[in-house]
Amino acid sequence: MAITASAGAGPANTSGGRRHARNAHGEGVSVCLQWIKAFETGSTEIDALHRELVQECNSLLLSVESGVAWPCILADADRLVEGCVQHFRHEEDLLAQCHFPRRAKHVAEHRRLERELQSLIARMKEVDGSLEEHREYPRALGPMMVDLIIRHDLDYRSHMLHQQGR
Repeated sequence: MAITASAGAGPANTSGGRRHARNAHGEGVSVCLQWIKAFETGSTEIDALHRELVQECNSLLLSVESGVAWPCILADADRLVEGCVQHFRHEEDLLAQCHFPRRAKHVAEHRRLERELQSLIARMKEVDGSLEEHREYPRALGPMMVDLIIRHDLDYRSHMLHQQGR
């Protein structure tokens, strides 16, 4: 997953979330999460789940950028976080089936990310979305998705490649 900017934009922020990059004229342009082949884990099933999460995150980020009402953004963010939690449980089952040697550490990282995601949702529920700083909360979900997929789940890719003799 990489971050790309809209057409005509300069370098995008690569932290993972939808942010406003600046084009050559200093104007803000939206950027979004984009799946790239380099981030595939080697498991068709896990990659499909990751792609779904990326799509859901992009939908939420588009709502934020479009000025959708805060209650709708909260509902979308709740669904995204619930989707992440369901993804974690399913992925943990898959890791057990393939005897992933670092499964316990992976599960612990899932729980850490769950706490972080739930904390973000709680902060979002404490505000009304009327200020730009409130809208930064759901924007933080982009970098969290990147953290989940790139830094965390690619360890599984190394395991899969090793098992395949690569």
